[in-house]
Order: sequence, then structure tokens, then C-alpha cells
Amino acid sequence: MPRSMNYFFGILTILFGGFLLLGVKQKWRWLVDPPEDWSPFYSQAFLKENFGPNAPRTLARCLGIGLIALGIAFIVFGSRPSP
Repeated sequence: MPRSMNYFFGILTILFGGFLLLGVKQKWRWLVDPPEDWSPFYSQAFLKENFGPNAPRTLARCLGIGLIALGIAFIVFGSRPSP
């Protein structure tokens, strides 16, 4: 894959992870406290209904941190020339 694609996917992944962390920090309702009647079709509501009110916030935070780490890995390790 060309280096520019690695940079593009890395930056996009970092931005999406940051977006999730921003949503957790600002307590966006659809992300951290969705209505439980949405649970048949929305994963965050399913988590809240089955694992408690803190589960969506915890999952979004972990996913945001993981996506930022993955984006950094795309940029750092993806830009090395292949042997």
C-alpha cells in the first residue's frame, strides 16, 4: 500500500477515535446514554440494557483509545519501506 494511503487511513482512524472520546467527554446522549427501547437495533442501547449504564461509556472510551493507537500504528509502521 502506498505511504499516502497509510497516512490517510491513520489520520482518519485517529480522527474517529478522537470523535468518540469527545462524545464521551461531552456526554452525547446517543453515545453514552441511549434509550433502552433502541436496544434491538442499536449496540450502545443493547450494552446499557444488558451490562448497566456505564457500559456504553466504557466501550466508547476503550474503542476511542484503541482507534487512536491503531491510527498511530498505521502512520508509524505503515510508512516503512518493504524489504
